[in-house]
Amino acid sequence: SPDGDLCYGRPADDWTTSLPPSQLPESYKPIRRIQYTSVDDLLEIMRPQSEEGIPLIIEGTNVMNAKKWEELSYVQGLLKDNKVLVKRSPNSKFRYYDLKKNIGKYKFKPPVEEVQKTVNDFMAESDEIRQEGRLERMYLQETLSGHPEMAEEFSTWAWELLIRVSSSCGWGLPDSNELFIGMRGVETPLHFDERENLFFQVRGKKEIVTFPFVDYTRLYPFPTTHPCDRQSMVGSPVSPDLGAFPKFGGSVGHYGTLKAGDLLYLPYGWWHWLRNLDHFAIS
Repeated sequence: SPDGDLCYGRPADDWTTSLPPSQLPESYKPIRRIQYTSVDDLLEIMRPQSEEGIPLIIEGTNVMNAKKWEELSYVQGLLKDNKVLVKRSPNSKFRYYDLKKNIGKYKFKPPVEEVQKTVNDFMAESDEIRQEGRLERMYLQETLSGHPEMAEEFSTWAWELLIRVSSSCGWGLPDSNELFIGMRGVETPLHFDERENLFFQVRGKKEIVTFPFVDYTRLYPFPTTHPCDRQSMVGSPVSPDLGAFPKFGGSVGHYGTLKAGDLLYLPYGWWHWLRNLDHFAIS
């Protein structure tokens, strides 16, 4: 089963429950969790956390009102009939690529198909795939800065917290935000981002395994002239091919399960792998 249902002894068509988190090596470390109390208290924690560059999960920040997002009709109403970026994969894996980066002229077949659809169509097609038991999966990833219809929702976000954390840690002002919605079991293979990241889980559960940038060579990155630059050839830390990638066995991951309302600080350059444990989990 592409999302791991059968290997956990659960019927493949039971999508109403969460998948359990993945089995990981005992050497892996849980990401530290703290409870939010106030912006000032958080700044005292985040300054040294940012200087050390170590992930952190903060519970109870209320950066967004996660309660509203429990109903899928809410996000459908937010984006209405506007088209958004939807990716379709023959399996549960959604590796990022950029054909403009293929300076090395590698022979390359895109691993996913990218199309423009409304949120309603994305959800309807995803449920059709689920009901028919097909192996393909769908994932929505959209930059929200170009959506004026989101202005009212944006106005409700806890911008004081976001701006003061970003400024206090020396990151500058927040300059980008993206929406992620995926079917249960979809994975984002190991990759790193060239920016500091505050990642808010707004609906459902998502698991993450992340590795420090010092493990760069152990994660076997694609060449910088390849369309999959910033991606790891290992792909998944759950089932790595140590015969092909033996040095990966020496890396130590940090892991956590994000639930609705959790805010993850993901430092610049940290490799990360994510998997939706719930259907239509939203980040």
